[in-house]
Amino acid sequence: MIAAAPIASASISGEANSTEVITMAMSNFRNLLEQRVAAVASAGLGALTLGVATPGHIGFVTADNGLPFRIKITEGDNGAAWEICEATYTHAGASLSRGAIEASSAAGARVAFTAAAVVQQVVTAAQLAAIEEAANQTPEIPELPDDLVTLGTGGALMCDDDIVAPAYLGIRTEAQITATHAAIAAGTASYPGGSVLITEAGEPWTLKGLGPAARFSPETSSAPEVTVQPIRTGASNAVQADAGSIIPFSFSGTYTVGTGLADFSAMVERADNASARVLSGAGVTLWHNGAIVTELEITGIGHYIVIRPRAGFVDHYLLSRYTGA
Repeated sequence: MIAAAPIASASISGEANSTEVITMAMSNFRNLLEQRVAAVASAGLGALTLGVATPGHIGFVTADNGLPFRIKITEGDNGAAWEICEATYTHAGASLSRGAIEASSAAGARVAFTAAAVVQQVVTAAQLAAIEEAANQTPEIPELPDDLVTLGTGGALMCDDDIVAPAYLGIRTEAQITATHAAIAAGTASYPGGSVLITEAGEPWTLKGLGPAARFSPETSSAPEVTVQPIRTGASNAVQADAGSIIPFSFSGTYTVGTGLADFSAMVERADNASARVLSGAGVTLWHNGAIVTELEITGIGHYIVIRPRAGFVDHYLLSRYTGA
């Protein structure tokens, strides 16, 4: 049987706001759906000893112990004998002590019932009115703060007129990407500071510096800083200048690792949901999950592949792929 609190009887008038009205009414509605109905095992004019719940209903449960209820007791053909009163449930012995009478078939007097009676929890007219009023209420929406992040020109994320994430996160056309490349190369556009990267190991790295000086710096470890590269499209070959860089890709593209790179490492990252593949050039061996591979692919935004040299081997590289799974 499902435990539920007794029906709320607080007034919905006065200072209660719409959220309080709706919360109270939903409590009333839930209890309306979970009305307790049980057989009476023994009665008389006093307390009722309860039997089992009637089929299709819930009975009184441990969590109801000591709680007040409004009940209706009926007995006989079509409930000829009946009484509506307040009651308090005691779980030890499964009894309802009868309180003030609202009405009865005995002209408002207490009715003597037998074990053939049935007791049920009932809802007041005021509680039904609370449910109806809640249907016409609109929850109050709190006032929004001024420092929310919004979308700026070119897709940059803005907060209080300050850029908090670069525009390439929102770029979706090849012309925009080309223009961004040209602007970064000309020094008229740059990466803003303040962005945070969470590494695969869970360590936060903070973006520092602007333009060509932009780099991710570890906050807790002594790992070397990682420079940031402009976003790329199409085919690209790994070069020594890429060493230690985070290289964002937009649209489908490939990144080929060739020979002759000394202690080369980099991270290829997706800037959209297209495909980016890391390929092995002639004379290069790539490893992933302990096996030799010729390529490794990522297809989701924010997915990345880390490229690291394999210690003791020339032109051998270990690939680690992160897809957010």
